[in-house]
Amino acid sequence: MFSTFLLSFTLLNSAEALPFGNDEAKKKKAEEIAAEEKAEEAAKNAKAARVVVLKWQNTTTDHNDATLKLNVQSAISRTNVTFLPAIDLYQGGRELKDRTIPPSDQPAKVPSSVVGKIQSLVQDTASIRYDQLDSNQWAEKARTLRELAEEIWFVDRIELREPLFLLYTEIGRSADNVSEFQMGAPFYEYIGATQLNYYQYLAATLAEQEPALMEKLDDPDTVAQVEFYLEQIRQGVFPTMRIDFQMEDVFKKEKFDKQYEILFNGLPVQVDELGQKEILLGRTDIYLKDKKGGHGLTDRLEAIKTDEKSYSVLDDARKRMTIDFVKQLFLFENECKPKVDNDILTYLSIYAKMHPQVQEEIYIAVPKNGNPNKVWVWRYDVETTSLNKVASGNDNFPVHFVGLLNTGFTYTGATAGLAEIEPSDLVGLSPEDFLELDTVPGAV
Repeated sequence: MFSTFLLSFTLLNSAEALPFGNDEAKKKKAEEIAAEEKAEEAAKNAKAARVVVLKWQNTTTDHNDATLKLNVQSAISRTNVTFLPAIDLYQGGRELKDRTIPPSDQPAKVPSSVVGKIQSLVQDTASIRYDQLDSNQWAEKARTLRELAEEIWFVDRIELREPLFLLYTEIGRSADNVSEFQMGAPFYEYIGATQLNYYQYLAATLAEQEPALMEKLDDPDTVAQVEFYLEQIRQGVFPTMRIDFQMEDVFKKEKFDKQYEILFNGLPVQVDELGQKEILLGRTDIYLKDKKGGHGLTDRLEAIKTDEKSYSVLDDARKRMTIDFVKQLFLFENECKPKVDNDILTYLSIYAKMHPQVQEEIYIAVPKNGNPNKVWVWRYDVETTSLNKVASGNDNFPVHFVGLLNTGFTYTGATAGLAEIEPSDLVGLSPEDFLELDTVPGAV
């Protein structure tokens, strides 16, 4: 009776947690559990020390090598570590193209405050009729707006697309209100064989990716201009080029898709089996978003000509990181603080700011000559924006020997003789009773 009661109680509670036979509820519960596990894994990875591994040229040892991982963990005295490829450090897209800004002051990410600033100026400009300003005033307005466009220097999220789209349309409208002899490049450019209003064309390229942006326009003339270019894009009037994600002529789509999500101008895109994607000429902001919660490579491509039929994103980053960077690190390999280019220090500063949970725990590791047992390790110091050597590949990594000791006796000899027995004791004895054995221990 007691057993029956317990069984009923268990079934009742199970029914409350997940209705029997309700497949939809089971599916929902499974999805919730999977989402929680994914969030926990992402949080764990976000807090793990990040080690960017630079491959030695013409060798294969990389961030997946098990021996290298153990040696690096020993060198930095960390067990919770995320190992990453060299390309993740390349941050050409997030870098402000202003040589007067030191690496430590690079903002890394377009602040949300810029959105409100642009929206305000766009509304003010949109309220001005074409006959309220003369040609020179409209030219000055176009230049001012174009400078403001650089405040959205990298589109890594969808929230930046609408303000940039509206800004492009107002730059284009301002340029249209100027005498045709006053405004040339960069407001009017040749795309293929066609000279056009470049910023209205850029607005059309954003609308081609995201048609809902056209609903944000109020001025009929602006709508007509952007729609004209949009229709030409759809008809294939303008040339295109390929973005190529192959590295050293190799692309493994399944492995790549498992690690990264690709964003072009803040929107996710898919590449083909060769790792390629056709794009329109103009501006393309490229971002590899790490699916485990980190930030990967960023790049900004601006192309108005098709001299190059494709742009190799990963190969260019690889050469910069695994050839140029490694050369600089090993120019004076015994120095504790290697001297590296400002561009690379900028990438390191940006990378640290994009991973604030572990910005004091970002390391660079290089297996010299591809040997995973000869690994140089440097830690990036945020305050001084410099690299500091943690371990030299010339150092001996600790090796532990283990001995096993067994105890016991081993007998290596024995003597036998006849036992002395009185005649009266012979009754009932077996043959073995007449022998005397004496064992001699040979080892202990």
